[in-house]
Amino acid sequence: MTESMYEISYEKDRDALIVRLPREVDHHSSQGLKEVTESYAAMGQVRCIVFDFARTEFMDSTGIGILLGRYKFMRALGGTIALANVSGRIQRILKIAGIYRIIPNLEWDTGQ
Repeated sequence: MTESMYEISYEKDRDALIVRLPREVDHHSSQGLKEVTESYAAMGQVRCIVFDFARTEFMDSTGIGILLGRYKFMRALGGTIALANVSGRIQRILKIAGIYRIIPNLEWDTGQ
């Protein structure tokens, strides 16, 4: 099965929402991400959102904005977010942006 470079999938695992990000995290791929993550969190179904970067090869400033927005949203609800399976290229972008000062990078197997 061929998947779109913008396809995002969601999986609930206990009180966490695993967001499997697409190959490219940009304006096109992020449409709808805010609404889906907020709906899970607002209904009290999740306390943590884990962004899985296993498939991600490219991310622009929109992706940084998405992470910061979800961080602020979850923090206001008493929850948290985390990152998983971040490749070297994306890791450099996140370090430059200062993301790791507020969001942990998990050594976690998301089952992908």
